[in-house]
Amino acid sequence: SNPKSLVTFLVGPGSTEFLIHKEVVWLHSDILSAAFNSGFTEDQTQTYRLEDTSEGTFRLFMQWLYCQNFKIIQGPEHIYPENCPLEWAEDTALVELWVLADKFVIPRLQNFIIDTMQKIFEYSNYIPVHTFHYLYINTAMDSLLRRYIVRLCVVFAHKSLYDKFYQYFPHDMLVDIAMEYASRAETLDRPGLSVADYHVDTSIG
Repeated sequence: SNPKSLVTFLVGPGSTEFLIHKEVVWLHSDILSAAFNSGFTEDQTQTYRLEDTSEGTFRLFMQWLYCQNFKIIQGPEHIYPENCPLEWAEDTALVELWVLADKFVIPRLQNFIIDTMQKIFEYSNYIPVHTFHYLYINTAMDSLLRRYIVRLCVVFAHKSLYDKFYQYFPHDMLVDIAMEYASRAETLDRPGLSVADYHVDTSIG
């Protein structure tokens, strides 16, 4: 194909236009390659619509396609303000990008995102609770991203995280966390249970 050939992505509800070299797209995704050579709408127009993807997420996607890397604001020297709208938006974009990479079957990108999320956690010691509902709505039960986030919560989350941010935890995620705790408990000595600890104090009656 012509190395100068471009394909168009219309991103978000506003259909913002992004142009990418066709060969770059083909190189990283067989799904997209097939779409642009299918004889269907994408092939005829050389245009692909992504209405449920944000512009910020797609910019990260473009960076990775060309460089197998992307720039984020959360690094080892980053100072976290009391309120973190930019950081929260970046965390959300990473989860959205993982979902997009899953859709296009780009495992190298998915792995790069997981590694990036882990580095951000190591820098910040913060678990991205605000992404949980999107994550559980847009991923399958056996999703590796789900499993990573659940393990992050089980291993590192303090009780205060659940107390302060309980509204961010989907029901299915709480079940996954409980099952993970139960699996871990099976490999450890179970604590004893004294039923007397749960008797009501009769001296006050």
